[in-house]
Amino acid sequence: MNVPYHKRHHATNEHSTWKHKPLNERISSWIYHCATLYNISKDYVNDKTALYDICKDRLFCKKLNIGYIPITRINDDLLCQFEEKINV
Repeated sequence: MNVPYHKRHHATNEHSTWKHKPLNERISSWIYHCATLYNISKDYVNDKTALYDICKDRLFCKKLNIGYIPITRINDDLLCQFEEKINV
């Protein structure tokens, strides 16, 4: 599934400030970010299950969340928090 999404990296983007936040704020920010991607895209995608899986995979992707969420913190609790923030 192709979901139209363009990400631009620059020195003042929101993600660049996350590494200075306390761990709990980084985790909350990453969960919110992944849920926001789902919520923005859901009206443009027919297959909501596939979209959910893509956003969930992003939540747990080591390459993407490195520096935001230590791998030891990735668990069912994060998924529950993600699901609470998506508007299904």
